[in-house]
Order: sequence, then C-alpha cells, then structure tokens
Amino acid sequence: AVVSTQSTGILQDDDLLLRTKCTKLVCDILPKLGSDLDTCMSFVMPNIMSNMAAGNLVLKRESIKLVRCFSGITSSTNQLVRCIIWEGIDNKDATIAKEVILNLTKLIPNILQ
Repeated sequence: AVVSTQSTGILQDDDLLLRTKCTKLVCDILPKLGSDLDTCMSFVMPNIMSNMAAGNLVLKRESIKLVRCFSGITSSTNQLVRCIIWEGIDNKDATIAKEVILNLTKLIPNILQ
C-alpha cells in the first residue's frame, strides 16, 4: 500500500506546516489510489480526526477537506462513518471529540449523497 504506518506518523509531526502539506498531498493523491483507497485511508483517518483539534486553522480546514474528498470517492461509506464515530466523536481526547462534533455538518454532506 502507498500509505504506511511510518508515513502516517508525519501527520502527527510537531511541525504543523509539514502536517498541513502532507494532508494536502494525501488529498491530491486520493483519486489515484484506486482499489487501495479504503485500506490506505484506514491508516490515515485516525490522524486526520486528531488534526481537526490541532488548534491550527489551516490544518483543521485541510483535514476537513480531506474527509470530504474521501467521502466522495470511498467505496465504504460505512467504514468512514465508523471512523468518524470511533476516532472522532467517541475519542477519549475531549478536544478531538468536540472538534469533530462541531465540524460534523461540514463532514456529513458528502456522506449523505
């Protein structure tokens, strides 16, 4: 798979600019992942959920954009919804849970289509 656990660690790096650029890169390559899309994103989504609470507006915006892009092309909407619930809403970190809940309306429109 294109995405590995090592590369997803970059999405939690201390350098917020690096995290933002990597989030943009993942969004750009999503359509090219083909049948590996859902598997690759299963590694990435937990980090994307936590990046919504990073306190950096640009990173938060890019994370939301990535989820919206993914929701438009995933073959497993159920997997995405489970991830939003488990890694976001039910996250033991209250800040992450709060940010995901506050941004649900931005995440859900593509999921409901």
